[in-house]
Amino acid sequence: VNPNASTLVINNPLVAKVHRADRHGGAASAWKLFRDLRREKFDLVLDYSEGDRGAFWSLVTGAGERIGYRSKKNHYFRNWAHTRLIPDRAEALDRNISVSHAKALAALGHPPAEIPLPQVFFTLEGERRATEFLNKNGLRPGDTYCLFHMTTRERIRQWPREHCLDAINWVNAKVGPVILTAWS
Repeated sequence: VNPNASTLVINNPLVAKVHRADRHGGAASAWKLFRDLRREKFDLVLDYSEGDRGAFWSLVTGAGERIGYRSKKNHYFRNWAHTRLIPDRAEALDRNISVSHAKALAALGHPPAEIPLPQVFFTLEGERRATEFLNKNGLRPGDTYCLFHMTTRERIRQWPREHCLDAINWVNAKVGPVILTAWS
């Protein structure tokens, strides 16, 4: 997990361990992650990314079964690195990404018993900071609002600004206040 995203899963009681992958950590950081993943001796890896980096780390684990999405661009390495390929991510897309991934696994014969709604588990400090942020913006925990993340590192995948503004205005009118986030 990217170190910045690790806080979203680190306090989840269903997650036993989180490996942080720092892309800017250099060779020592990559080597440590390599060793840590090999030591885990995983049986199964689910690669929900569509990039070569996820395929590489899936392969590094040495897991006997490595499931990932088939590359739309026919990247030989990505398709080779997985032992089983989910036919097409677009066919599984749903409003909830957890449901999309569960549908993809069900197509391979691994249906989940139940698909729970996603949850974020905060530390006490994180809860305090979130409440402080909401209060500064005239909101309280439990209020309805929309968190809108409108950036990506890849310029080609960015929405035009006018589309972002249209979406924000629509959500603001239909749902309520919009909180913008922008980080990479």
